[in-house]
Amino acid sequence: MRSVTGTATTPGRPRAGPLATGYRIVVGLFYIGSAVFNLLVSFPNAHVVYEAFADLAWPGAEQLVREVVLPIAGPFTLAVVAFELVAGALLLGRGRWARLGLWAALGWLAVLVPFLGVYGVANVVLILTFVPLLRTEPDRSLRDLVRRGETRSMREERPLPTGRDRRYEEIQDTSGRSPRIWTRLGRRLEGGAAG
Repeated sequence: MRSVTGTATTPGRPRAGPLATGYRIVVGLFYIGSAVFNLLVSFPNAHVVYEAFADLAWPGAEQLVREVVLPIAGPFTLAVVAFELVAGALLLGRGRWARLGLWAALGWLAVLVPFLGVYGVANVVLILTFVPLLRTEPDRSLRDLVRRGETRSMREERPLPTGRDRRYEEIQDTSGRSPRIWTRLGRRLEGGAAG
């Protein structure tokens, strides 16, 4: 089965609506922003950051931070930055890559819960908001949305055809915009007039 954008969709899953798509895109941008923050702020102060995590963490997680993460704080932070960049980029995509990004983001949020102490509740809430996204097919990417906006503005600026293409003018609606099918018909009519 193919989606509107031409990517394969999974049978039984509805297309992601504008709200689900927008939320996924915002989360992807947030992950990329988190990567930049961690690179610029956390990386130079990695030991201080992970000491704070150890103080917040649940008892078993605290020991893990102190014994495993703190000795390699700098490289560990760079690995986190790389993960967040990849997860964010995947979330901005569509199809199976966006679904992989959703699963990666969900996993990351879940893994962080014991290291955030009481603040881990926020991650649990975020996880619950991600579950509905997994029930839909992410068939639009950020690039698709940007292109769609460009196409719409280009379509509005395009002059209406004249002469032999009066049929095209007659099907224009009162707002001056035409549905996509009528725009395609107009292009075919224009092509016929040129030939």
